[in-house]
Amino acid sequence: MEANSSTIKLITTSVTIGFIGASIAYILWKVRNRNKIKPFIDVGKVKKIFIYPIKSLKPIECDQVDVDDQVVSKGQLKDRSFVLIDENNKFITQRQEPTLVLLDVELIDDRAIKITSPSKESIEILLSLDLNEKTELEIIQTRVWEDDVNGIDCGTEASQFFSNYLNKPNIRLLRFVKGLIDHRPSQVYRNGAISKDSNIKIMYQDSAPVLIINDKSIDTLNDLLTDGQVSHSNFRPNILIEAEAFDEDNWERLVIGETQWQQLKKCTRCRMTTVNVETGVFMKEPMITLRKYRKPTGPDSGYHSPLMGVFFKPETRGIIKVGDSIAASHKS
Repeated sequence: MEANSSTIKLITTSVTIGFIGASIAYILWKVRNRNKIKPFIDVGKVKKIFIYPIKSLKPIECDQVDVDDQVVSKGQLKDRSFVLIDENNKFITQRQEPTLVLLDVELIDDRAIKITSPSKESIEILLSLDLNEKTELEIIQTRVWEDDVNGIDCGTEASQFFSNYLNKPNIRLLRFVKGLIDHRPSQVYRNGAISKDSNIKIMYQDSAPVLIINDKSIDTLNDLLTDGQVSHSNFRPNILIEAEAFDEDNWERLVIGETQWQQLKKCTRCRMTTVNVETGVFMKEPMITLRKYRKPTGPDSGYHSPLMGVFFKPETRGIIKVGDSIAASHKS
């Protein structure tokens, strides 16, 4: 009887040890494979490139841009390096002022941007700030979503122009100057939740450095809309690509030309996508359809709004051009 009991205990112990060993081996296998980069395959090409110097205004289309310091730029022209604020120092976007979409933005001799209203009133804003000529700088604090961030006031002429256009008092244009203004941390999506990474720096972008939108995904969305059509302008990408529809959802890493990129998060969508870019008036679509067909599920359940587009950050410096090929390493 004692021998049988000892045998049973020995078998039980052996099974338990074997189960623990198998569990540890499985966990180690998952860790190794989770960190393993899958092979890169050709997925598409760059169709258009945009830089939005002033947050929520029209972009400047570029044939090529520099990839440096986690942003895209062209000389002094940098993405979302200016932001508008109201009399209470709250940042302004098309969500509150949809007619901002009607202001034309033009690059002047790589040194300034010219903003022109539908009534043909205009103003030029220098892209760089000569700190040697500026003895007094008015630094104003605003808040972009959950982040406090400062900006240097662009002066009374710019304030008057935007105040007149929006018919609101004391609208100010703020400028981001690297070295004088602290960057904000980018959002990332990891382990089913959105968090922030202070090592990834942004200026006045909503949440992350560079937004990629797929033209074929927009085509598919347009086939589903209940009313009207939308274009890439409704989604405001930095890089418009051409690839298999919604394949971008599953890209972990990219090679664009000779530059390397890492996915940070998918782009959650709001009523700003419904601004008619020709009239500056809100529409019903595409949010009705996005809520139906692009609602986050499964691994994306940590997002709380419909998804369209993907944020990436450059991992290497270089140049990207319209027509560059894109290779992707997929998540699964």
